[in-house]
Order: sequence, then structure tokens, then C-alpha cells
Amino acid sequence: MIHHPWRKARWLLASAFLSAATAVAASDADAVAGSPLPSKLACSTAYTPDSVSIDYGEAGHPEHHHPVVLTPLPEGTLQARDGDTGEELWIYAPPAALLTPDASGPLGPLQVLRFDANNDGFIDREQGDRVWVYFGMRNRGGSYIALDATSRKRISTLWVDSASILPHLALTWAQPTVARLRLADQSQNAEHLVVLLAGGVADPAAPADSTTGREGNRIYAVDAATGALLWSAGAAFDADAPDLVLDSMTFGLAARVVALDLDGDGSSDRLYASDIGAQLWRIDLTNDSPRANFAAGGRIASLGLAQALSPGTADAREFFSAPDISVVVRSEAPAYLALLIGSGNALAIDSVTVQDRLYSLRDDDVFQNRTQDEFNQRLPVLDSDLILVDPQADTPASAQGRGWKRNLRAGEKILADALTTNGVAMISSFEPFSSARPCEGTNRVYVLRADTGRPALDLNDDSVVNLKDDSIELAQTQIAPGVRIMVRKPVETQTSTTPSALLDAIGREVHCVVGSETLAHCAPPGAVIRTYWRRESVR
Repeated sequence: MIHHPWRKARWLLASAFLSAATAVAASDADAVAGSPLPSKLACSTAYTPDSVSIDYGEAGHPEHHHPVVLTPLPEGTLQARDGDTGEELWIYAPPAALLTPDASGPLGPLQVLRFDANNDGFIDREQGDRVWVYFGMRNRGGSYIALDATSRKRISTLWVDSASILPHLALTWAQPTVARLRLADQSQNAEHLVVLLAGGVADPAAPADSTTGREGNRIYAVDAATGALLWSAGAAFDADAPDLVLDSMTFGLAARVVALDLDGDGSSDRLYASDIGAQLWRIDLTNDSPRANFAAGGRIASLGLAQALSPGTADAREFFSAPDISVVVRSEAPAYLALLIGSGNALAIDSVTVQDRLYSLRDDDVFQNRTQDEFNQRLPVLDSDLILVDPQADTPASAQGRGWKRNLRAGEKILADALTTNGVAMISSFEPFSSARPCEGTNRVYVLRADTGRPALDLNDDSVVNLKDDSIELAQTQIAPGVRIMVRKPVETQTSTTPSALLDAIGREVHCVVGSETLAHCAPPGAVIRTYWRRESVR
């Protein structure tokens, strides 16, 4: 994870995987990192998205934290409680007009923008502070909703975006992504904050011909304050053509869009996304350019359904999670971005016909944008291009290849985002007990080297890291979410009881959490180092 300071006011993101209210950079108290699990139509009651904690602070006392906890409830409402007393502050229910006829399950994973204009730790509307909450509706509808929660005890609707504003929007499963983008010819809020939205997944009850090529095959950037559409990408089928036409983006996008700020200027300049055709997409952005010339992009990998002969075959893999991105620096070769992702069809939890896999792809040109011609000339990485890592053989992936792949067990699926820290990837998987009990099964967490796919930690405590250490089974039997890292600064007056192996480089306690369980082994993140640099010219 790379952190950069913002040049104006501090704005923090809180989500099911990063709580702005407790982020180390903000309060040095608790921090959470990881990712949520998208909705399962067949198992929507078996999983509830994680709660989110937002710190509203106290006037004149930045050391005091007064959290409000937001929780998507199983019946499809959003509840706010006082984090200190447990008192219910408010409940939000989407308008009935936004619901599908067969609406069920909870709302989508939350993304919270906490904007503290004067960095005093206290949220005060009169000082220009804002707390905005963004989420999709998962199996309840095809809209993204933004709430203004700047006041602790009441909310108002900031905006609602549906298919009338976002062409080809489907069921909104993905977590929204907040970023900064600067479009030269668009009217934006003063901070240039945007929300990146994935097109979603077509309603399974809809006609079969709408599943591919008509719904959900878009990426949108909307103004964070108004919801106005600023830019979009995807395949073009009608008069509602996107700004960046990507002919092969004909499958829905069920997972969040990943935004990177590679040059540290405070604005995102690279996007990555996955779709249910098991395709991976890269989009390079040129900030301060007009909408028509803002982006270039293309398909960088096709690893399943889009290449398969027909649905239901062994190669008809689908992605319902987003790629996890990490930088791999090598002494013998240029650095690359490792894209870690696993396949698994969330609409067919009990399927055993597809050979699902865990993938790690290498994307070069880490800091260099590609032109559209360069994207068009490059062929996507195929499944056959990747080295198969045998979990029973002690042979790592080649350092020179395009990446690696690893077979999962029959019926085992990756349904949550991976999490990589210090070169160690932690990935949760789910394997149903049977077709009669598809929402219960065996949950595992794989702990592997991102560059080689080999075991990374001594999970069985035998003082040797070998093939027996590739994964650990969890006690929980319902579908587990992704791994989260929880970081706590030890209280100075107390002696930490955490083993030294679970302390990071600056002495904070580190815990890896999956749902209700804390793992006995964890890969601590390194110390966060603020780095300030800018390249003005090259001589």
C-alpha cells in the first residue's frame, strides 16, 4: 500500500476494508484493511457486509474519538449506531421505486468519504466538513445511492444514479471507489473528487440475451457531490456510447474498480477492473485533459468465460472479485505490478464443473502510460500463457514469465478480493459442503508469495515453511469475506501481549481477521513512510 499526502484538506475513505475513522494516518488508533464480499443471490442471507466506523471527533479535542457505526442489515436497510453507547441514530431504507420485484438480501458494501477541511479531527458542517456514504443495492436494485451523513443523528439523500443517468447499469453489486480525477472540460466539485462505479450484473430473472453485451458492461466516473456522469468506458451498442470504447467489454462488472495514484500528485492515473467474463482491464488516465482524450485502455487478460467455448465448461471461469495490486521490485529485472485475483461464479455457488483458479499476472510499464495504439496492438494474456504452480511440488513460478496460476479444489471458489502486504498475498476461498447446502462449506485462507505462488508463512508452526503451509482452514462455515488487517497502537501504560511476530516495523499490533476469526498468523505491513518527490524534468 502506498500513501501520499493531499495538498489541500485531509480526506479519508472509510469502507468495509479501510475505516477512515480509525485509520493510522488519521488517529494512530485502530486501522482496518481488506475487502468485502459481493452479494450472492442464492446465499444473500448467509452473508452481511462488514460494518463501517466513522469518527466524528470532538471540538477542541482531536484526541477524542466519537465513532458512528454503519451496518447494512439483512432486510436491506442501513443502520447507524453510536459507537460508544450503541444507541440507534437513524435507519435508511431505499425508496420502493428503486427496488426490483424480487429484491432480497442486504445492501452493497459501503464506501465513506470523510472530508475534514481544516484537519482538526472534528466533523463540523459549518467549517466545510463532509461525510458522504456511497453504496450499491446488490440484489435489491440497479442504482447507486449517496447519502449526506455529515450530521451524526440525521441523513439526507445526496444523489441517486440509475440507468437513466448511467446507461446499461445493472444490479449494483460492487463497492464504489472514491478517487480524484481532473477533467479539463467538465464541471466538478472544488476537490475534483469522483466516485468510480462498476456496471454490475444483469438480473438472472431477465431474458438470457441481456446477460452478455447489454447490461453491466461499463465503468463510470461520477462527481462525488452531485452524481453527474463525467466519463465512462465500455462496449458501444447503441447511441449511448461511452467515452472510451472497449469493444471486448461485453460482460458485466461485479467488483469494485481499482484506482492507483502512481506519481503521487493526489489524482488517480491508472484504473484496473475485472468482469464476469474473467477478463482484466487496464485504463491509463491523463488528468487535466478533455473528456474525449482523458483515457486510453484495453483488455490485458482473458482467462475464462470470454475465451471458453460455452458456459458451464471447465474453462468458463468468472471474476466476481477485484484484482489486488502490489508492486514487485526485483534486482535482476524491472519492477512490475502484480495483479492477484481468483475466479468463482457467485451465481453458481454449488457448481463443480468449472476449474476455478487463483491468478497472479505481471503488468509492466509500472509508471508509464500507454497510448491507445499500444493498447490495441497488445494481445491479452491467456490462461495458457501462465505458469501452472503445482501445490504438491516445490517448484516456484519463473521470474521471467507473465505470471502464474494455481488450480483450486473441485467446487472451491474465490469470491472476495485478495490482500497483499510485504509481498505476501492472503486470499480467502469457499468450498460448499454440497449442492443441498451451497451456502455452507469449508473456508480457507491461502497465504502465498505474490511473485512465486509458493507458501509464505509457517502456518503449522513446525519452524519450516514448506508445501504444508499454503493454506489454513477456518472454523466458520458460512461464506467468509476477505482478509482484513487490523492495526492497533499499543496503549503506552500497558505491556502488549501480542507475540513479536505480530508487530509491525513501528511497534503496532497487527491482526489478520476474516469475518469473526482472527488468524494465528499474519503478514504485518511495513512502516508507512511519507515520501515527497516530483520529477520536473530529465536532463
